Order: sequence, then C-alpha cells, then structure tokens
Amino acid sequence: MADWCEADIAPAQGRPAQVQLALLSARRAEAQVALLEYRIAQAEPRAPIDRVVLSGICAARSASR
Repeated sequence: MADWCEADIAPAQGRPAQVQLALLSARRAEAQVALLEYRIAQAEPRAPIDRVVLSGICAARSASR
C-alpha cells in the first residue's frame, strides 16, 4: 500500500525512477498475495497418521473414552 502512495507522490517531486521502483514493488507484493491466496485455496487438511480426522467437542469426548 505504501508503494502505491509513493508512486503517487514521487512524480510531483520530480523522481521518475522512484515511481518505477514503487510501482514494481507494489506489483510484486500483489503477486505474492495472489500466490499465497492460491496456495491457501489449494491446501488440504491432513492428519499426521492414517486415521479419521475428528473435530469439535464430540471428537474430544470420544477420544478420551
């Protein structure tokens, strides 16, 4: 977010190189966010052993019996 702000301010201050750097940095950050969102969407919960995964209070009660 700060990179986009820098890209808006730099031209007024006569710094074209900083504009390009700020834009590239912002695009890189957006690409990293997109990659992480993709990886999260593709993730599957897995048990450390080959068993049925139980969740919630019922699972805790049945495991203790």
